[in-house]
Amino acid sequence: MPETSKILLGLPNLPADTIDPKFWSEFLTVYRAIQNLLAGISEFGGIDAPDATEIGSMDPTKYLLGNNISRWYPIAEVNITRGQTVRATNVAGANRCNLANAGTGRVFGPAIGVANETKAAGQRIEILVGGMTDAIGGMTPGTLYYLSTTPGAIQNLPPVAAGQLVQPIGWAMTTTQMFLSPSSYGHVL
Repeated sequence: MPETSKILLGLPNLPADTIDPKFWSEFLTVYRAIQNLLAGISEFGGIDAPDATEIGSMDPTKYLLGNNISRWYPIAEVNITRGQTVRATNVAGANRCNLANAGTGRVFGPAIGVANETKAAGQRIEILVGGMTDAIGGMTPGTLYYLSTTPGAIQNLPPVAAGQLVQPIGWAMTTTQMFLSPSSYGHVL
């Protein structure tokens, strides 16, 4: 964490000469706890830029603030496995989700996000609708992935047949991490 933070706590530098010596140990414990809390909020919230020496070793899926505001909790209409793409559905006015599919037919539907857990039909499930995810594996870093014609899957090339949906899903950052950004402007061939 940088020496100065955008979060202002109003704490002075350690005032060693103004604290009664019999309270110094307790004061120091509380002071350090507040500083550690500030560092944690700064790191996990992405509030302050990280130290330049840490940038190459940072795990972007650990920065929670962005991902927490990019989560959706519908009821699964079918069994859904972590890492599968899902589409939004409306059943009698209730938020539901089903597997996304770029193919044609009655199961066709654009992806809104990726399942972050495995759940059975009828259960509430956590869906990531943007940000970093480590729910998908086997990717090639630097590759743009698209919604697949296989329900719930992604592929590294866009569909090519008439009537299929071309929808970018996100960029592979590593073999197991994707910057998820399902495009809402996909087009049908």
